[in-house]
Amino acid sequence: MDTGAAITIYLLEKNETTRSTTITFPDTTKSVQLAHKAPGEFKDGYIYEDRTLDSSGNLKRKSTVTWASGDYDSPRPVRIEAFDEVNQKTAAEFVYGPFNQVSEVRDFDYGGSTLLRITRVIYRNAVEYTGRHIFNLVRRVVIRNASDTITMSRIDYDHDGVTLASATGVTQHNAAYDPDDPEFYDPSTDFRGNVTGVTRYTDANAPTGAITESRTYDITGNMVTASTSCCEQMSLSYSLKGRLSRKTPWGKTASGISS
Repeated sequence: MDTGAAITIYLLEKNETTRSTTITFPDTTKSVQLAHKAPGEFKDGYIYEDRTLDSSGNLKRKSTVTWASGDYDSPRPVRIEAFDEVNQKTAAEFVYGPFNQVSEVRDFDYGGSTLLRITRVIYRNAVEYTGRHIFNLVRRVVIRNASDTITMSRIDYDHDGVTLASATGVTQHNAAYDPDDPEFYDPSTDFRGNVTGVTRYTDANAPTGAITESRTYDITGNMVTASTSCCEQMSLSYSLKGRLSRKTPWGKTASGISS
């Protein structure tokens, strides 16, 4: 080395209720993280404040998190506040449904109390999915104005709405997931959570002017076609290779794209 070493310093401090971690970078800027010290409680070890300081110790940004206990005794954030270099605060609050699903997000303007927008999320919670512990399938996302009177945006999602294409020659594939296998195929495996349709609206408040994109997949989960609402379709083909630079878990890689 012909220059001085670039040294990063880590300092861990503990008191009765807090764990503090300070990271000092080579340029002497710092990251300070405060975490709950609450053995046996849901929030133990979770960061509730994160600060970034410049080399003079001035605040550049800060965020805080309020945690609550959710389903399965798991911690989940119910309010996040963000501060800029002049200590202006914005905030977001979260409402949850079953399975720790975020059903509503409320975004607040500077000050953290004036509501900007409300985002509501509806999930696809049919037993065919929840019974297989698939809890993250969003069926609809709606954004409403602060007074909750106008829909500003709406997106609908369809899942598993098309027949899966065959994948001849694929190796090490579970036959229960292959509709062409008369012996081992299990129809319950059709409920995979593949997004097969995405619909947006030119007037979300009505809603009217639907614009729909569609997608299809093969039995291994690879997307094989994608189309927009009008006149365009992209097709993807796959082939088996001995050595691949981009390899999927099934030993397949994209070999060509045509439109």
